[in-house]
Parts: sequence; C-alpha cells; structure tokens
Amino acid sequence: MILPLSFDDIYFSMRADLYYSTETQNDFGQVVQEWYKDREIKCSAITSYVGRTLSQDLRPDQFMDYSNFLYMRTNEDIRVLFQDQENQNSEAKGLNEILISNIKNEKGVVLYKDYSKPTIYEIRTIVPSFDEFSNLNYYRTFISRAQDQSIELMS
Repeated sequence: MILPLSFDDIYFSMRADLYYSTETQNDFGQVVQEWYKDREIKCSAITSYVGRTLSQDLRPDQFMDYSNFLYMRTNEDIRVLFQDQENQNSEAKGLNEILISNIKNEKGVVLYKDYSKPTIYEIRTIVPSFDEFSNLNYYRTFISRAQDQSIELMS
C-alpha cells in the first residue's frame, strides 16, 4: 500500500515553532523584548559540521561560549508574520525579531536540546532558492544557537 505523501511531507519532514518579538518600554525607559509563538512551520534541518569538528565551536578565548549552527529549509518565508492571499497584505519582521525552537522530527521528538529544554535559535540569514525556471522552491535559512538560552518563550 502506498501512502499519499506530498512533496512537502517528504522534503520538509520536520516541524519547528516560530516565535516573534514585541518590544515595549518599562517605567525606566528600558526596551523589553517579549517572545510569543506565532505558528508551527514545516522544515528540514541539518547541522553544519561537514568537514568541521566540535572543537571549532568551543571558543577558549571566551568563558562558556558555544556556537552551534544549523542549515534549515522551509517552504514559507518566515519573515512574514501573516499572509492574505486575496489582498496581498502581510507584515514583515526583521531577522532579529524571530526565534526558532522545538525542532522536531516526524514523530514529534525534539531533536536539538540545551540541557533538558529545546535549544533556541536565532536567524542569521534567509535566502530564497529557485529552480531552473525561476520558480521559488524553498527558503534556505542559516540559524545559530542563541547565546541567551534563558529567553522566556510564550505560547
């Protein structure tokens, strides 16, 4: 029996939670960033360790500094907060206003953890990928582990 799978089910077999920030000012004028979950996205992610070793991610010149990079593919532009196909209305966010966490496989198992909780990733860059006929295939996203893993993410 052949299961009815779409291209997206095969090419984007993982899921991740997408968070956007809102900025407010407290009573002292300090900017406070709050993170809220917008949606779950289809994706695929791989580590960037090809030809590298873990020792290159540990920095001896900085105390407890660890970098971890992933290459991610998505079928949608995650910079866009929402899309209205009829009216072409959308709100775009900057790369520093987006976080990704809870990257899961098709069985719902969180794949990347920082101690016991899911790793939080920041967006480095987003590049659209086109086929030979200039049709948009997917978005390539380069993400890195956020230095501050204590960020509180709201559902």
